[in-house]
Amino acid sequence: MVLCPDLLCFEERRPSKEVPQTRRGLDGEVYERFEFTRRLLTGSCLQTKYLHDLICAVDMLVSLPEVNGERLGAIGHSLGGQETLWLAWYDPRIAAAVSSCGFGLLSTILRDGINHNFAAYVPGMLDICDMDGLLMDLAPRSFLLTAGESDPLFPIDGGCSLVEKVQRHSIQKGLPERFQALLFPSGHCFPDEVKAQAYAFLDRWLK
Repeated sequence: MVLCPDLLCFEERRPSKEVPQTRRGLDGEVYERFEFTRRLLTGSCLQTKYLHDLICAVDMLVSLPEVNGERLGAIGHSLGGQETLWLAWYDPRIAAAVSSCGFGLLSTILRDGINHNFAAYVPGMLDICDMDGLLMDLAPRSFLLTAGESDPLFPIDGGCSLVEKVQRHSIQKGLPERFQALLFPSGHCFPDEVKAQAYAFLDRWLK
């Protein structure tokens, strides 16, 4: 059983072409920016909205009699990989998850001046932790990170640093097999051979 919802600002959750004249320019990245900035004015952010919607999706899934609520997994690529991490961190019902080219250290992204999707920016987050903090907080649940070594969106030195830190944490927790990382010689993509390993990882921890 698979549920693949559209996130706000993407696919069918963009403004209709029949919007009023004053809003005809709200499409694509412009609409994503609008939804992000208007939430900042009320003390929230786009990540809050995405998490709310994804949790509602999980609620719907577990309400179905054919779904085993003890075997829920999540998988996503790019923005989907980013949201896979946030959902797994926030919702303990996610037992295992896979993120493909979904995140890196925010500190290296800022260092290199790389723009990302607007949900990547959570006010005050770096005062608490970077993305590795979310991963370390997932134990004992299972997580696989895959990343292209030449992905222009995520500096590989930040990715390697993140992986090393989380692996040390997993070993200290006595759960080294629960966190896995797969770095491959390519860019921002989800190659078939990497998908095969990702599906095998989910099968291992969910079946």
